[in-house]
Amino acid sequence: MTTVMLGGSIHSALTHFALVGLAEIAESTFGAGVTLGWTDAAVPRAWVDVPGASEDEVAQAVLDAARTEPPRDWPSVRLTYASGATVSPFSPRIKAIDTDKHPGDWEKHQAARHIAFDALLEAGDWTELRWLNALGEASYWHVANNARQPDRGASRWEMKTRNRGEEFISERYRPLCQEVQQWSIKQVLNGLMGMQVQDVIGKQKADSRSSTGLTRPGPADNALVFCALRGIAAFPLANRVEEINATPGAWPATVLHPKSMLLPVLTAPVTPARLRSVLVSSQLADLHTAMMAADSNQKNGEPLALEADAARAWLAARMCRAVVRFPILKAGSDSAPERQVLEGEVHLNVR
Repeated sequence: MTTVMLGGSIHSALTHFALVGLAEIAESTFGAGVTLGWTDAAVPRAWVDVPGASEDEVAQAVLDAARTEPPRDWPSVRLTYASGATVSPFSPRIKAIDTDKHPGDWEKHQAARHIAFDALLEAGDWTELRWLNALGEASYWHVANNARQPDRGASRWEMKTRNRGEEFISERYRPLCQEVQQWSIKQVLNGLMGMQVQDVIGKQKADSRSSTGLTRPGPADNALVFCALRGIAAFPLANRVEEINATPGAWPATVLHPKSMLLPVLTAPVTPARLRSVLVSSQLADLHTAMMAADSNQKNGEPLALEADAARAWLAARMCRAVVRFPILKAGSDSAPERQVLEGEVHLNVR
């Protein structure tokens, strides 16, 4: 059994997302038996256990996951809409489509998506389908203030800045894939284990946005970021007709720009599926709400405290030793807002 120890901090959302992303990649490649967790130590470290594989084989799995070859060639698809915008139909936050003025655009948009979905379905690539589902999609059905609100269908954890009309797939995910797939096995392992920070797409700049909102601006290793973005698959959306789609771990769940993220810290070996079940649980959401209410001294604190106690007991039974709460900064401008997940605070799961 190979244990890959990630080099990032428990206080970084990038580490948490990379942990689950690497585990998802490993499970997709090597099958059942992959587990993940955190060391129960003064300075916890994230780890992934992969039975029957070497470190080099795990790194090769990351390289293979970054390849955009059929049926995973969908990142190269771009459509030009009646508005004149040319974007990826798989980016969950685009405003290129006006379904009222140009209904044919939506049919073309959906047709391109379904071609890719059908190819992935025929290939049995459930990992890729789960990831695309968790990203969300531009939602033609959400309307507010007499205007379409397509961003309400996207995952809150897709946080690519959209200056100059940029979007997630064409300007972040695809370039990241193109870069990482060229790396050596040693480069991938060094990046995952924290032995180097190689930010090629961000040009090692002090204000690099390569981490895509999962940290403050700064250089971020591209292999680690790739795994982190793949980790979005562990946060499947709850689609809703009227309210904004709900993203696990986000608070409040009904706003476009959440103020807080809450993630569990499991200190015993668990499967990716078990971690997903904790992330989407009402208990984690209840604890998050209670923690935010306590911070703001809300009057309904007593009922929420009871819910929090029950939630902590449920989480403890599932090996959740602690949770980490991450404040989220909304920066940028009104026309191009930017979310940055700040350093998290560890809360031990004690009653």
